[in-house]
Amino acid sequence: MRYEIRSDRPLPLTLLEQDETRRVLQNAALLLSTKKGTVPLYRDYGLPMEFTHRPAFAAEALAAAEIIDAMARFEPRAEVLSVRLLPGKTMFDSRVLSVELEVTV
Repeated sequence: MRYEIRSDRPLPLTLLEQDETRRVLQNAALLLSTKKGTVPLYRDYGLPMEFTHRPAFAAEALAAAEIIDAMARFEPRAEVLSVRLLPGKTMFDSRVLSVELEVTV
């Protein structure tokens, strides 16, 4: 089954989730919002986020590569079908990027 995960729509965090699919989706959403090097005692976890300071045409390809690599390493139960960068706006009217990830579990 296909699922969509967006970095601008965080899933509620449930500790000790019993449903396997929800556990995988929750882990994938957490991975999308974690910058590599920010988790104490687990410094390799997260995305390098090198794509955030690149032009849009290069950012999408680099983000897709970073996300696919991180998903394969940290959440291999999910298969990434597509990665898209979505422009958005903050309340301060500056451009931000959101990530939309389509996976199968």
